[in-house]
Amino acid sequence: MTKRVPKVKPTRGRSISAVDPSIGRQDAYCPIFSFEYMVRGYSVDDLQKNDRAELAVQLFKLSQVTWGDLKKVGRHALGFEKIARDAIRAPIPAAITPDVTLIAFRFSGLKSMVGFRSERIFHIVWIDHDRTVYKH
Repeated sequence: MTKRVPKVKPTRGRSISAVDPSIGRQDAYCPIFSFEYMVRGYSVDDLQKNDRAELAVQLFKLSQVTWGDLKKVGRHALGFEKIARDAIRAPIPAAITPDVTLIAFRFSGLKSMVGFRSERIFHIVWIDHDRTVYKH
């Protein structure tokens, strides 16, 4: 007996392309976190054990709130603040082009995680455990 493979509708072609319904509505979703571009010297490896735990707790809390709601709360609560590129004192990865907006979330008191948003993903680039990543 031969099994038939079901036909799949094309998502892209000369006259057709699928539209991602979430484009333009990313603020309705909760953030996803990435460590892909993390800089050595400012990574999870450089944190004390208790700060690692507090970072994990903060990431969990942030993952439960939509981007839209995070924009509305204060930077010392769950919210974030924009960081000027020229304020960065740490090495900047090539993935961060001049058009990228940098933002920082707080954890463990005044310590922060600095990175950039790409749709609903927050790429954590630096963990500012000693407050030396940018001018405060």
